Amino acid sequence: MSEVHLLTTAQTSKHLGVAVQTLARWRVYGGGPEFVKLGSLVRYDVADLSTWIAGHRRRSTADTDTRLIVAPPAHRSAAIRDEQAE
Repeated sequence: MSEVHLLTTAQTSKHLGVAVQTLARWRVYGGGPEFVKLGSLVRYDVADLSTWIAGHRRRSTADTDTRLIVAPPAHRSAAIRDEQAE
């Protein structure tokens, strides 16, 4: 059996170069790497991160991602637009 190497959310954030809040949003709305729940703890398996990264490889911007990416609710989108307009 292969050894499992689990990272915390903070470690995963650094590993992927994304904000902790982005990981939290992906856990709620989808689109991010698979994660493991151990009680109240969230952990990411390094092997799952590698698989997720490999699935996002593109040769050009014209390549399309056929997976469903769920957008945040409309009220969140409006709040983000309002923030950016300021």
